Amino acid sequence: MTKPLIDTKLAVTVKCPFCDNEDDVPISFFNNSIYRASLICSLCDDEYYYRLTGEDLDRMLLIQKQEMEK
Repeated sequence: MTKPLIDTKLAVTVKCPFCDNEDDVPISFFNNSIYRASLICSLCDDEYYYRLTGEDLDRMLLIQKQEMEK
């Protein structure tokens, strides 16, 4: 069994608006003041923007809090 390339605990699953392919994107891509990233679909190679949702942000803050407590 191979190890996944991305730790999914530290990633957001985003869906391409063009082909509905889902990719796991590291949360670190979104670490800026607008929480938006320009992404390229791994299946159709189209570029699109994704903005983190409130649920994504809550999860990111929880993970950061857990890391600080270690």
